[in-house]
Amino acid sequence: MNESRFLEALRERVLVLDGAMGTSIHARELPLSDYEGHENCVDIVTAKRPDVVRDIHRSFLSVGCDAVMTNTFGANKIVFSDFGLSQRTYEINMKAGDCAGGGP
Repeated sequence: MNESRFLEALRERVLVLDGAMGTSIHARELPLSDYEGHENCVDIVTAKRPDVVRDIHRSFLSVGCDAVMTNTFGANKIVFSDFGLSQRTYEINMKAGDCAGGGP
């Protein structure tokens, strides 16, 4: 949904956004390798397993969500520094945007 369609829809009704991405990723019971060894860093799953993130987005949309948000709850340099991933902040955020439908 482009910005003008989004704003138009928002003027007409309450919009429903997606659910708990982190909880949905954990529910998939992915191996630690899909977290690149960084336990509980759900944002890294975007880089390692974008197919999983896209599938979760599709599941939210299929039940009536109007929009999905990126898998970037902790995707910032401060949080990523705890995992030694701060240098990948831009890469992971861009991939998250692509997964949520914002990419080419």
